[in-house]
Amino acid sequence: MHPEHDNNLTGEKSIDGEPLGRNCRDAAMGGWFDAQMLRLAGTP
Repeated sequence: MHPEHDNNLTGEKSIDGEPLGRNCRDAAMGGWFDAQMLRLAGTP
């Protein structure tokens, strides 16, 4: 599974991390990120 690739993640000056065992992404110092999240049919 490649969630960042699968959801078309783009950005600048963003970092990923794993605080408390959970994956996350942060944009700092003028950075940004954007993703197109997919959803399954029939889900809200």
